[in-house]
Amino acid sequence: MKSSMRKVSLLIVIFVPLVCHADGYSEIYGHTKSGLTVVIFEDGRTTSDIAVWRGNDQIAFYKDEPCSIPRSDPTKAELICAPNGKSPVAGATYLEKKVFNWSPGKPEYTYSCTSGCARNSIAPHALERFPWE
Repeated sequence: MKSSMRKVSLLIVIFVPLVCHADGYSEIYGHTKSGLTVVIFEDGRTTSDIAVWRGNDQIAFYKDEPCSIPRSDPTKAELICAPNGKSPVAGATYLEKKVFNWSPGKPEYTYSCTSGCARNSIAPHALERFPWE
């Protein structure tokens, strides 16, 4: 009996920290030309929730916008927001780049707009994703 309890205790000590340390998704942030902050809650689904802030006040929230990062091509990740959405990033596409030589306080990924962020667009031209903690 003691032997089996010891084995179970050992398994818990070894594997529970690994489960608790799993990576998750974090928000993607960007700023519009007019000073609004756009926050994309991209979590691997085919849709994302998007919030728009002016300073400390949330002024808009878009639930289940058609905006996601398809992970089918491991060499090229893009954040694609369909044009039929209602948020400021609707119709925009961003190329994801992992930041090498990352350090605390800096984004882990950057996103640069490849389409849909024309001169008169309200979509941010650049976005950032900080590590999930």
